[in-house]
Amino acid sequence: MLVFLTSIRHPDTSKNYERVLDLFDKTVDSLSGQKTPIKLVAVCNAIPDRDYPDWVDFIAVDFPPVPVNPGAELNKEELNQGQLIKSLQFRDIGTKRAVGLIHLKQYNPSYVFVMDADDWFNINLSTFFEKQSHPAWRVNNGYWVDLSSEEYKRRNKLHLYCGSTYVFDFQFLYNAIFGNKLPNENPTPDQLLDIYDDLEYRQLLENHNYVEPLCEQLNINIRSIPFYAATYIVGTGENASNIEGHQRKGVNIDTQFLNTFNLHKHIEPRIRTPMSLLLDGLAYWKHRARSRY
Repeated sequence: MLVFLTSIRHPDTSKNYERVLDLFDKTVDSLSGQKTPIKLVAVCNAIPDRDYPDWVDFIAVDFPPVPVNPGAELNKEELNQGQLIKSLQFRDIGTKRAVGLIHLKQYNPSYVFVMDADDWFNINLSTFFEKQSHPAWRVNNGYWVDLSSEEYKRRNKLHLYCGSTYVFDFQFLYNAIFGNKLPNENPTPDQLLDIYDDLEYRQLLENHNYVEPLCEQLNINIRSIPFYAATYIVGTGENASNIEGHQRKGVNIDTQFLNTFNLHKHIEPRIRTPMSLLLDGLAYWKHRARSRY
C-alpha cells in the first residue's frame, strides 16, 4: 500500500488558518482519486474540526510554533537570524513527519510519499507503486499551478522546487531515519523530539533539497516516476516559499487536467487556447534545456 505523509503548520504561524485547511481539503480530494486503497497521515498542532474520509489519520502534537517565514525582507544583518528561522521551520516539519512515520508503521506500507499539505497528485500513483520495488523515486515531470489564476505550466525537474516530489520504500526510509536511535518501539512525540537532533538522516523528512545528496551517501540511486505525477501549488497566500504566482501566463486548467488530479469538486474547467499550449510547450523545453540535474 502507498501511504502519504505530511505536516500542517501551526495555526499561530499562518496568515489565515482556515485558508490553510481549505488548501489541505483540496489535497485530500485530489488523493481520493487514487485507484487502490491508501492512507494519509497528517501531523498537526490542532486536529481540524472538519469531516474527512476514514483513510485520513490526524495526529496532534504539542510542539511550539516557530517564527513565520522572513522571505526576501531580510537585510544582511538579519540574514543569520533568517537562516535560523528557516532551519527551525524545517525542523518543525521534520519532527512532525517523524511522528507520522512512527504512526504509519502499523499499516505495513510498501511506499511512503513525503508531501506538502497543499499539493495535488496524479490518480495513477497508487497503482504504479503496487508494481515497484526500488527504494527511492522522484517526481521529475509535473506541473506548476497558480491557484490564483487557475492556470498551470509543465515543469521538468519539479523536485528542485516542490516538497511533494519524493517517494521512498517505507522500510528503507524508516531505517534511514531512526536506525537504532529509538528509545522504544512506539515513542511518544515528546520522546521523539528529545532524540530528533541525533538522527543522522533526518533531513530526508525536512527539506527536499537534501534528498539527492543524502541518498547518494546511502548509495541509493533515485529513479524518476515516468509520468506527470504531482503539482506544485503557488498563488495561495500561504506558501512557505513565498511564491505568489506565475510571472507569465500559463494554460487554463481544463477537464483533462482535473481528471488527472481529481479536482472537479473545487475548480470549474476552462478551455485551453492553442496559443497558451504553444507558449507552454516552448517554455517547458526552454526550462528543460536549462536544468542541471
